[in-house]
Amino acid sequence: MTKSSIRIWAVRAFLTVTTTLTVVGGGYFIINGSERVIVGLEDLSYNKIIVDEEKVGGKKVHKAKVYSSIVGYRAKLELIMKDDGMIVAKIPGSPVDIPVIILMRALGLESEKDIAGAVSLVDEIQNELEGSFEKTDVATSKDAIVYISKRIAPGMLEEFQIKRAETLLDWGLLPHLGKLPENRKE
Repeated sequence: MTKSSIRIWAVRAFLTVTTTLTVVGGGYFIINGSERVIVGLEDLSYNKIIVDEEKVGGKKVHKAKVYSSIVGYRAKLELIMKDDGMIVAKIPGSPVDIPVIILMRALGLESEKDIAGAVSLVDEIQNELEGSFEKTDVATSKDAIVYISKRIAPGMLEEFQIKRAETLLDWGLLPHLGKLPENRKE
């Protein structure tokens, strides 16, 4: 549901309840002098996967989002399937999209079989990863961390780059699953 269709639905619902309704815009409206707001689904569903299909530039884009939340911290992980079949991840603190296969390798899953098995046990879903495997030339966990580090901290010392990538994996990815290197395979 788009923002405008949510607003229209909410307005219609409230029109049946009350007669004094003023639409302010941006999801806000006033009913009988009280300000109300429409809260998006993603704001209410922490640590749950939301799968969505959007039209961007006339093309359908498949997305999966998780708002990972722990006390005092919230991080949004977004996976996007591109037109060429490659799946990339948008992680807070990363200025670039990271291919999901490289991300999985950085988390410690090195073989294609391990990665495909971690994603799903259903063959049809595993076959959707083929485009991502074909476009990835990183084979080991260490190489994957170096790949990520060079993209999120370019021009810095290599030790700083590696530390930054490891911090991104531990804190920026899914903090509700753990923030230690031992939690990366969970």
